[in-house]
Amino acid sequence: MLSLFPAVPELPEGFRYFPDFISPHEEAELLETVTGLELHPFLFQGFEARRKVKSYGHDYNFDSRTIQKGKEIPGG
Repeated sequence: MLSLFPAVPELPEGFRYFPDFISPHEEAELLETVTGLELHPFLFQGFEARRKVKSYGHDYNFDSRTIQKGKEIPGG
């Protein structure tokens, strides 16, 4: 039978898929952690993007074109 989509999806070169990479319990913990983060709007050259972000390690300021030390990576 002909199909619009291949039976085995074509993946980009270098892409790897790992089914069940994390357990359902780990997924729930991760979701709880991410949901509890205080996110802020992403600003790029004076414009606010339609997304919110949280940075760790270092922050890049697009207005001043500088890198600043940011918050430590949790658990790191």
